[in-house]
Amino acid sequence: MMNVKEVAAKYKDYIVEMRREFHKIPEASMKEYKTSMRIAAELDDMGVDYRRCGGETGWLVTIGGKKPGKCVLLRADIDGLSVTEKSGLEFASEHEGFMHACGHDFHIACLLTACKILKDIAYFYAEDIKRTKWYRLYRRNVQTALQLRSCYFCKQNLGHYWNC
Repeated sequence: MMNVKEVAAKYKDYIVEMRREFHKIPEASMKEYKTSMRIAAELDDMGVDYRRCGGETGWLVTIGGKKPGKCVLLRADIDGLSVTEKSGLEFASEHEGFMHACGHDFHIACLLTACKILKDIAYFYAEDIKRTKWYRLYRRNVQTALQLRSCYFCKQNLGHYWNC
């Protein structure tokens, strides 16, 4: 079996690059069109299965193992805040009046990196090990970035509870 830490180490530069790229393009909630398209471009490059979920800007990605079984659901918000950035950083917000002051740029980068890692190691697992989500939950006060669910829950309740 592959060592996950070794696999993760090779994506150190990638996660920094993605965080900085997304930091430049914060968008209002439910209007994250550039962000969503950039996420899709990364998913295309990875060659993973994904589909629209959670409105016009959300994605549901499935990375499977050798056979069906339990899965893990990872999710993150992708919107920015209506705050003017005055950091002077080379990767500061390019959208006047909006900023990723909330860390969602990093959440996106983490999930994209997790997607790469999981794709690299998925073959070694017997089950569909991961199901990853990038979208805002509609009117739900859910703040946790990681939610574990069984595939039974995903299959039976995902569509209704997660508004997919």
